[in-house]
Amino acid sequence: FDVTQDKAKQRVNVFGALKKGYHSLAEIMGEYPAGIPVQDAVWMFRRMMGALIAVHRAGFVHGAGLPQHVQVGLMDKTEPGAHNGVLTDFNYAVRRGQPLKAMVSGYTIYYPEEVQNKAPSTFGTDLFMASKCFENLVGGQVNMPRQILGIVRACQLGPRHRLQDVQELYDDFDTVVKAVYGKPAFRLFTI
Repeated sequence: FDVTQDKAKQRVNVFGALKKGYHSLAEIMGEYPAGIPVQDAVWMFRRMMGALIAVHRAGFVHGAGLPQHVQVGLMDKTEPGAHNGVLTDFNYAVRRGQPLKAMVSGYTIYYPEEVQNKAPSTFGTDLFMASKCFENLVGGQVNMPRQILGIVRACQLGPRHRLQDVQELYDDFDTVVKAVYGKPAFRLFTI
């Protein structure tokens, strides 16, 4: 967030200051504007889904799954918490079925039609936003294997046809990733 002190404006990342080794997806996208390898984005997307499982079980729609609100640990495998993920900014969260309170300007492409139309949100609202993060993290749909692209597109259907169950998506995504890339293996990713 922005802080003004003695007439000087400064951008502050409180979470970043507290969590050594964590970076937002926005920072990663800035460092790799053409996209990162899908294999690296896979574990980041899984961390987003893992966080959403907890949010949805509590009956909430996060509503702000934007690149700056997803923090991932980029430490090496010897560090505790390596490859962990955290979803931040719960100011936009609402109970499922309520319209989101606001949209972050400049990020319209991340919001599904129900948000833009001020209609009730669903768990699929968060899945749409998470899939847009994944899509932009890898540099677009053109860079995805066909099977993974199918899952991403299922998250981006209209509200009545979009996937709603994040646990089911998580399980299906794991199955597809294993079919495409084989057994999961640690991949060191740095910026």
